[in-house]
Amino acid sequence: MAASSPSRSRRRAAPAARIMTTMTTAIIGAVFAGGASRRLGSDKATALVEGRTLLERAVTLLDGFFPRVVVSAGASTAISTAHEVVRDRRPDHGPLAGLEAVLEAASGAPVFVLACDLPLIDERVVRRIVQTAGGDVLAGDPRAWIASGAERVQPLCGVYAADCLGAVRHNLEIARLSMRGLLDRLEVALVDVGDLSSEVLLNVNRPEDLARAREAVGER
Repeated sequence: MAASSPSRSRRRAAPAARIMTTMTTAIIGAVFAGGASRRLGSDKATALVEGRTLLERAVTLLDGFFPRVVVSAGASTAISTAHEVVRDRRPDHGPLAGLEAVLEAASGAPVFVLACDLPLIDERVVRRIVQTAGGDVLAGDPRAWIASGAERVQPLCGVYAADCLGAVRHNLEIARLSMRGLLDRLEVALVDVGDLSSEVLLNVNRPEDLARAREAVGER
């Protein structure tokens, strides 16, 4: 098989790079700052991995892709960030209320959602989800592209099209507050990221989860 010349390889790569750039500039990044953190025993957003808070890690990751990144927080949650904070309009309605608020703040743009308590999500995961969504995320349908792997689905890592807002509001009105319940109302594409790492979807809920995250990144 003849090897491609560097110039031909660059020409092939350029369209994919342009598509990725177009998509990331059209999407708003939203970091969810976490809930009550009762099982962890302290504020998730301020827990440290590799010397950075979980909130800082997530915001920095999305900043590398999207021109606008906001932080979703409860109506009365204390939050320390230089980024725009979008507050829930419906107190005590969980992350579904956060999704409603960020979709409203996005003013018709799709939103890439990332919970701060998923510290092992990295650039490869974000890139794969955005590339999988492609131009369909702008097509005007209530669709979502959600990270999955090892028989797990993580609704707080993925892209939600702007038209998901109607389904979000409906579920809030009928008090069906789980994110899984929302996915039942949407056209969902599960994006398998489990091959990237066995721990990539690790959710920090308890002290032992935090210890696993630190171990996974080589922190001692």
